[in-house]
Amino acid sequence: MVEFDPIVSKDKVDNGWSGYINVLKENNIFACVQDKSVLELASNGGWHSRLMYENNPKKLVCVEPDIFFYEPLYETFAAHYENVECFWDTYNEYLEKEKQKFDVVVACGILYHLHSPLDC
Repeated sequence: MVEFDPIVSKDKVDNGWSGYINVLKENNIFACVQDKSVLELASNGGWHSRLMYENNPKKLVCVEPDIFFYEPLYETFAAHYENVECFWDTYNEYLEKEKQKFDVVVACGILYHLHSPLDC
């Protein structure tokens, strides 16, 4: 595994976002993905994806509908690993094209926008 520290990346982030990522990292929130197949919805720039990758998933599929995130998600992350794939469309489109099952589904890229995600 290639070591990657999302905080020491070329991406510029504010202190709030950096603190959020550090809390996830320090608490190893994605330990559950080790040796699992993982589907990540709304991968955005790949911050959560990178943290998951540190836990050695068997496979990581990142679904992201916004091509704005191509460079940070694909070029600086996914393109460097054989077990990471990106799908550039909605999850509904992904389901129509791919008939895979996953051990873990992560939706942090959607949930962190909600005022109270635990109420969903």
